[in-house]
Amino acid sequence: MKKITYTAVVILLVIAVYASAETEKIINTSNEYGGKTKESVYLPSDEQHKQGIMKVIDYYDGDGKVVKGEVYLVDDYAKKAGIMKVIDYYDSDGKVVKQESYDLKGNKIP
Repeated sequence: MKKITYTAVVILLVIAVYASAETEKIINTSNEYGGKTKESVYLPSDEQHKQGIMKVIDYYDGDGKVVKGEVYLVDDYAKKAGIMKVIDYYDSDGKVVKQESYDLKGNKIP
């Protein structure tokens, strides 16, 4: 039950990030999906950081659609949730088709 609750919270945080990313920079102009990779890092004063999100990395395809998104959690939140990182994979309609979570040691959570 605890895992389900944290997963639900993380999903809501991911949605919030995609709706209102503020500080962004392109870290790769030609990624493995044929598009750009964009990184958003949040400061303690940013709303996303206050919600537990430290950094988001979005991978775009050649058509400019997000195909993969990585969300890194703030240390305090990560320790409480037991999750360090969540990766979402999207289909061509922007729907999440696969999600992976990683624990504090970087191991994939089954």
